[in-house]
Amino acid sequence: MPRLPASSAAPPTRATWTLSTPSGLPTAKVTACRRTTAILHAVTFRRAANKRHAYAQCDIGYCYRLGKGVPQNDDEAARLYRRAAEQGNPLGQHNYGQCLDQGKGVLQHYREAARFYGLAANQGVVGAMYNRAVLFGSGRSVPQDDIEAARLYRLAAEQGV
Repeated sequence: MPRLPASSAAPPTRATWTLSTPSGLPTAKVTACRRTTAILHAVTFRRAANKRHAYAQCDIGYCYRLGKGVPQNDDEAARLYRRAAEQGNPLGQHNYGQCLDQGKGVLQHYREAARFYGLAANQGVVGAMYNRAVLFGSGRSVPQDDIEAARLYRLAAEQGV
């Protein structure tokens, strides 16, 4: 593979970022077995995240949440997930909903968690359907609605959760 001269280094685009992920897909979660690889992915994700690439923001948020290639930091993970969620990214919406639901990096807020889960569920994120069903079934800071909970559980089950 030919090398580009250092002077032609361009900001990461979707194509350059995609090529840097372990599976070649823009939704990869870093599961590197070696710390060096995790660090390289974290650096690449950070560059793309700084360019407002929502998938990269989710992935670097994941790195921060688990401490893969970067120091573990729930506050930074939540901030990055929120940035992705505000751009309409369904994984960002789901992950930020989890932060709100669990109080990781943000104050726990079940009603806002249910809202972000709903945004993600409407875009087909099965985990968000399930998590929203749990909130509606338990009535934690959202009105308990067993019918809505059952509907969401059924939708999630039909998708294999």
